[in-house]
Amino acid sequence: DKKRLNEFSKFIVEKNDILIALSGATTGKFGKYDLSDIALLNQRVGQFKFINKGTEHRDFYFYYLRLIKDKILEESYGNAQPNISPKQLGLFPIPLPPLAEQERIVAKLEALLTRSTNARNELATIPKLIERYKQAVLAAAFRGDLTADWRDKNSNGDASTFLKEHDITIFDNYEQEIPFGWHWVKAGDLCNVKSGLALGKKRKLDEKLLELPYLRVANVQRGWLDLSEVKTVLVTQREADALRLLSGDILMNEGGDRDKLGRGWIWDGQIENCLHQNHVFRLRLKAKAIPPKYISYYANNFGQNYFMDQGKQTTNLASISMTKLSGFPIPVAPTQEMHLILERVEIYLSAIDTIEAELTQAEALRKRLEQATLAKAFRGELIPQNPNDEPASVLLERIRAEREAQPKSKRTQRIKPAKEILSILDEPTVMVEPSNLLNVIKGAGKPVTPEELLRGSIYSEDTIEDFYAALKLAVESKQIIEDREGDKILLRSSS
Repeated sequence: DKKRLNEFSKFIVEKNDILIALSGATTGKFGKYDLSDIALLNQRVGQFKFINKGTEHRDFYFYYLRLIKDKILEESYGNAQPNISPKQLGLFPIPLPPLAEQERIVAKLEALLTRSTNARNELATIPKLIERYKQAVLAAAFRGDLTADWRDKNSNGDASTFLKEHDITIFDNYEQEIPFGWHWVKAGDLCNVKSGLALGKKRKLDEKLLELPYLRVANVQRGWLDLSEVKTVLVTQREADALRLLSGDILMNEGGDRDKLGRGWIWDGQIENCLHQNHVFRLRLKAKAIPPKYISYYANNFGQNYFMDQGKQTTNLASISMTKLSGFPIPVAPTQEMHLILERVEIYLSAIDTIEAELTQAEALRKRLEQATLAKAFRGELIPQNPNDEPASVLLERIRAEREAQPKSKRTQRIKPAKEILSILDEPTVMVEPSNLLNVIKGAGKPVTPEELLRGSIYSEDTIEDFYAALKLAVESKQIIEDREGDKILLRSSS
């Protein structure tokens, strides 16, 4: 319906239009609309509209947004839900080189940033390779491959002797094959398994309570503990004694999202008198000679299928009972071999950690180089300028003349969504032009006050915000020097 579409002509989004998020978690993120189908603008999405066709290269301004994206975020307001207004965006100075120079800059940036994009894509493949390598190392460890040499030299090594000494029941009818001398043991036979504190208990008025820290599901990650936010709870002395964590305790999550089920790590006594919530199980080894990390590495990487099979599941959530967790089968090797497995696993994982750190540094360097390239481009240093290009000041005056020649349209009632549309390049007031200010100062032949400069420039009282944006740009680029005589400000040309 073309007639209906015309009613929303101000809100039409076409291919290659530049859009920016104005609110929410994505505030400041921008992109180009790359579909051929016409769309309409949402009220919380800004659109950079180029009204004077032929005066701009859209990719030039798209790259400029990439340069100033952090500054845009700095200008946003609100904590949980940041926002930025079209008016705020309109105050950002926008460079206006000759169109031919815009095209050359874009061509150079595309060549250089394509390399950066290729590097980013290559770096993005590495985390998956790292994860596969970790899994391969741990699979080899619990198949016995990493310590096959030790078993060749210790053919009489058998975990059964050690297990019987500690009255730990062997469970050897488990279907998965393990090396000779290893034995399957249920987690509940190997450890004392305990659930934690149920929150929200009703207390007697005269009950003496202690305020102590406790671990939640959010604190217990897969292979590490997040102690950035540890909450406290009021408990009795008896509860504190029963639920206090000790160094070497193995922690496993009882449930939540599927990825949280059974994940865990080792408590090393980081916080004094710390307890655990009932959604976090504590496994305390009966035999201190067994390394706790050996158990946690195995559970984190090979327990997921067991936990999902034995646990209760809803659409997105899962949980496992203490009884089912106690039945989790763990392959136990001779104690000396378990310590050797742990030692060799951590050598490999340490090397992987080094690679991950180098990957993080490489990505940070790539981003810095990309920003440096963009900054150089918009300082006019990326390509040589061509003296034959039409000056931007002439281009700006032509735009102004064309707009003044157009008949003024009658004021119409604004349709509600239109209030959020950006027309960053619609009004010439937003096209900041420091060279015009410089020409005014040079024409005066002497330093001028800001008020004198405003009167002699292309700006007016209605566009004073853009005047100050242009002046700020000229001062920061040292084209205009600001002097003070007492309370009086004088502006002069640097050349």
